Amino acid sequence: MAPHAALWAARFRTFLTRRLCAQQQSRHSQLGWCNLEACCNNTQNKKHKEEPGSCIKLPLSSSLHRSSPAPASSMTSQSQGIQQLLQAEKRAKDKLEEAKKRKGKRLKQAKEEATAEIDHYRLQREKEFRNKETNVMGSQGNLSAKIEEQTTEAIRNLTSSYHRNMESMVKKLLSTIFDISPEIHPNFRPAV
Repeated sequence: MAPHAALWAARFRTFLTRRLCAQQQSRHSQLGWCNLEACCNNTQNKKHKEEPGSCIKLPLSSSLHRSSPAPASSMTSQSQGIQQLLQAEKRAKDKLEEAKKRKGKRLKQAKEEATAEIDHYRLQREKEFRNKETNVMGSQGNLSAKIEEQTTEAIRNLTSSYHRNMESMVKKLLSTIFDISPEIHPNFRPAV
């Protein structure tokens, strides 16, 4: 049993005990019962000293007793009171267990609802993000197709330029290499 459940059960038991004791005290005062401490401390009361069995202590109550042996009807009412107390304690435990089960169910249901709400919110935000991404960048398929098309066109332009200008460049290079005209450099000074 959980600590708080045990605490509530103890409080409930105390409440019922006090209530039962109050009922018994009112009944005992009508039947001639007296306070044990006040009666036994009285030096003139010899009956308690001579007959120690005549003092009856009630369960979980203050020191109440009867100065003469208790009749059978009061003993049965006492046992009925104890039975009532035990039954009330059992009902309290059952109610606590039911409350725990209901609380567990509510927590589980709340957790499931929260998980569903989180999943719904996550899907909604992902959808918004994809829409914004598409608006800003365009779709990924179109972007890669555009890049591929631009690359192939650039390669085509370079190869056609190469084929067009290849012969003229080769002739220019060969003419520069083979046509040698010997001349003196303008900074050259003859030795005098």
